[in-house]
Amino acid sequence: MFARQIRLARTISWMIHTKFARVLELLPTDRWDEVSKEEWKEKKNQTGIIVLFRAKDGKLNKVLEQRINEQKTCFVSGTRWERNEAVRIAVAGWDAQIEDAKVVEEVLEEAVATFYKNKREVRSI
Repeated sequence: MFARQIRLARTISWMIHTKFARVLELLPTDRWDEVSKEEWKEKKNQTGIIVLFRAKDGKLNKVLEQRINEQKTCFVSGTRWERNEAVRIAVAGWDAQIEDAKVVEEVLEEAVATFYKNKREVRSI
């Protein structure tokens, strides 16, 4: 069970680091900046069941937790990193599966897309 949770957290981390790299950043940034896929294989062991990230856009960052939680699909908690808001995903469900990463991906896409739609700014992820 714990191994599945760790695999899911690492998959979510990689997704944030790659697919969402234009709008989200994995924290702490000094650990993940400019990490290649080969380096990721070594560094991924630094991720347990907690994934910490934030939006690069300060305005989105202030509402990111709310945008994710209001979808009622998964729950994240807010925290602070270097005096700024951040979001924490704690993979803790006994039934966590690697396939759950797709759900998280859809939730993140929706949270980002609705923010920019409401701001009348169209950005592709």
